[in-house]
Amino acid sequence: MNNQELALIEPGERAVAELGVSRPPEIVLEEARRAGLTGPGPFAYPMHERLFINFNEPPPRLRIPAPSVLVPTPAKPMVEIVTEFMEWQDKLGATIRRADGLDLRRARGRSPALPLIKWSLGALFAITLAHERRHLWQARQVRNAL
Repeated sequence: MNNQELALIEPGERAVAELGVSRPPEIVLEEARRAGLTGPGPFAYPMHERLFINFNEPPPRLRIPAPSVLVPTPAKPMVEIVTEFMEWQDKLGATIRRADGLDLRRARGRSPALPLIKWSLGALFAITLAHERRHLWQARQVRNAL
């Protein structure tokens, strides 16, 4: 990963990117634009991507440990957790908006959780959004238990 690519990444995400686990979505978007991978939706995704999207939806049907690159840091103050979560949502929304006009089926990237598999960019977005809904579901479960 070169310095120009690193400049596109938030400082907190650089450790993952520098390890080459995945390319940040901004780089995938840029490469897709350079390659002319444009097209209107809606897009149809292969079965394995649809299954993985569904797998990430709440409530969890199967509990598996998070990959080490995704394990959160322990015990942060609630205000900090909520602030980071909301900042991540804003950044994710901006990235999805920047993908408008791209062929989300042909543009491909790797997930930090499963770097051996290339996913379509649209599926990566859908997996991420499903996973975010899972986080919200988990937070509600904790709140309701208190």
